[in-house]
Amino acid sequence: MIKRFEPWFWVLAAVLFSRFIGMTLYPFVDTTEPRYAEIARLMAETGDWITPWFEPGVPFWGKPPLSFWAQAASIKIFGLSEFSLRLPAWFATIGIVWLTWCLANHARGAAVARWSTLVLSTMALTYISAGAVMTDTFLVLERPFLW
Repeated sequence: MIKRFEPWFWVLAAVLFSRFIGMTLYPFVDTTEPRYAEIARLMAETGDWITPWFEPGVPFWGKPPLSFWAQAASIKIFGLSEFSLRLPAWFATIGIVWLTWCLANHARGAAVARWSTLVLSTMALTYISAGAVMTDTFLVLERPFLW
């Protein structure tokens, strides 16, 4: 159980919250974010939740659709913006951190679980992916359920 003022918990919360704030401050980068954002936008616009479309008439079968479903649902709820498209990845990262806590706590105890969640959340790839329109975060989130 988490005590009220445990420092590791506040460090973890600060890391996750800083990424939440950070993802509102800059536009899409690279070519991946706009490409996946367009696939999610088309999904939300057309209502076709089965086939991800790269552009009208060109299906995209390169990645599993869970991330596109989450991003399209976020567009439907919050409207079309960089923030609404990045928000599902942030929630998926919270899910990954929580699952890491649960698995590490079950396998090795609370001390290992604390360090596991802190190390995971402060890794560069995890931190960047937490606020990016990519499929990686959702692929990682799915893995423990296959175990």
